[in-house]
Amino acid sequence: MRLEWFGNYIDARVNFYIPVGRQKYYSGEKIYNHYIGDYRATCYDEQRLNKGINMEIAKKFFLRNYLTAEGAFGPYYYFSKREQYLGGEGRIEISYNSFLSVQVKCCYDSVNRVQIQSQLCVTIPFASGYTGKILQSVQRNHPIFIEKCCNYTWNW
Repeated sequence: MRLEWFGNYIDARVNFYIPVGRQKYYSGEKIYNHYIGDYRATCYDEQRLNKGINMEIAKKFFLRNYLTAEGAFGPYYYFSKREQYLGGEGRIEISYNSFLSVQVKCCYDSVNRVQIQSQLCVTIPFASGYTGKILQSVQRNHPIFIEKCCNYTWNW
């Protein structure tokens, strides 16, 4: 779920991440049977989607008639049964005539440390007589954090 507020100079966004549907994914199993006798241990790789929230405050800077830049920053918090991610992110986007944009985003938290992403976006409007809101870019966020663990079962 997302809440957005667009102003003339400042935009604000709040995103809530609540997993819906299947939340556990099993990616395989490993069997350890190098024990004396008929003993074995099995590890099931399990992944779970985390819940969380992130916020962003963005400021637009108009460089020229058709060239604009936007800078944004904000905190994020994701949590699961075993881990918590509390961090911050910053973003810079430069766009030309609302049709072509380049974006660089940097995130930091104590678990994943520094993550840098970039994006190139080309917008093609299919309507004539469009308004500026049709060309407003959609702000995608970094992937939702996934908790990975190994659930063991054994016969001893």
